Amino acid sequence: MGIKEDLMKNRTISIIFPIKDYPILIDEVVKEISENFRKILFVSLNNLYNPLKRRLEKIGTDLRKFTFIDCVTKTAVPQPQEHDDCIYVSSPSALTEISIAITKTIQNTYPDIIIFDSLSTLLIYEDAMTSGQFVHSLTNKINAFGISAVFTILDAEKEQALIKDLNMILDKVIRVSAPSNLGQTEQQSPPRPQPQPQADSQQEQSMPAAPEQEPMQEKQPQPEQAHLEEPQEEFQQPPKEAKSSESASENKPKSQEEEETHHPSQ
Repeated sequence: MGIKEDLMKNRTISIIFPIKDYPILIDEVVKEISENFRKILFVSLNNLYNPLKRRLEKIGTDLRKFTFIDCVTKTAVPQPQEHDDCIYVSSPSALTEISIAITKTIQNTYPDIIIFDSLSTLLIYEDAMTSGQFVHSLTNKINAFGISAVFTILDAEKEQALIKDLNMILDKVIRVSAPSNLGQTEQQSPPRPQPQPQADSQQEQSMPAAPEQEPMQEKQPQPEQAHLEEPQEEFQQPPKEAKSSESASENKPKSQEEEETHHPSQ
């Protein structure tokens, strides 16, 4: 089953890539998405805008379909050249800024799908809990706007805690096993209990047959929706230095606090 079929049934999915095959697999995923969707928002935490566009052009994607949120360039170039199809974010760790940029881009361009590449880069700056909260907030926004999303993540030890949370947050989590064919995927799902063997074959025959279940209907893709009248609440990134500053204040000598209170610095 390819990405298109998965997204017909599931609005939000995550794709787990083996580390060694990531460069090949991410290109295959982006190319397949570009062939099946009209408007694509690419949120890049890994690549600068210009090299990313050159790479996408090299693999044969239609760049007119893409709008970019670049979270990397400003870490190297504080004032990059502006482009109509790109919004620059100060850093991959600026989660609130990323959330606001995504909201603005959705309202301005009405994309069919978001590619978020990647959650592994997010884990360099944030722990699994904060990253999971950010994905949950972003997923609520995506569902409210009625669009689809693909989150990429590497299959490494550090990522396992977040991958476990993704199974509860997203509609589907897929593990890609080989770069040769995206259709060959392994779905992540919780283990199911094995049926217990019957002690008596006669008892099994006397039991009434279970009623036939109606076949599961595929989730139909929803039509493109206009932007919401009221903006969604943006993700508020927890302050990292709050705890250390509080403890420093508690450990400050009382005489020093009184001196600062009664004798302000000149």
